[in-house]
Amino acid sequence: MSSATTRLDHDLAGRGSLPTLFKSQERARIIEAFVTNKSRELNVSDIARLSDTSRSTVYEQLEQLTELGIVEEVDRGASSFYTLNEDDELGEMLYKLQGLTLHRLYEIDDDVEL
Repeated sequence: MSSATTRLDHDLAGRGSLPTLFKSQERARIIEAFVTNKSRELNVSDIARLSDTSRSTVYEQLEQLTELGIVEEVDRGASSFYTLNEDDELGEMLYKLQGLTLHRLYEIDDDVEL
């Protein structure tokens, strides 16, 4: 069993899967950067800028998000790019959840600040 899997098992103990997935504001913002840029390939600098997160945090989170299958790495020679894994059910559901959430928020109040 890998250390990442052991870490994930420990995170899930008593907390559930959704709190683990969205365990920090930084991770939630990184996920949001991917779902709002669904078809784009993003490098670490792009992700950091779009999520207002440090590059070191992006690197930490990318390891876990790729292991979960939500994000996939696209090798472009000397540089790595990342994209929302559109073939992954969880990645697709996160994309749909974001759209549904925005739709509902607009239904509730046209003046909701997002």
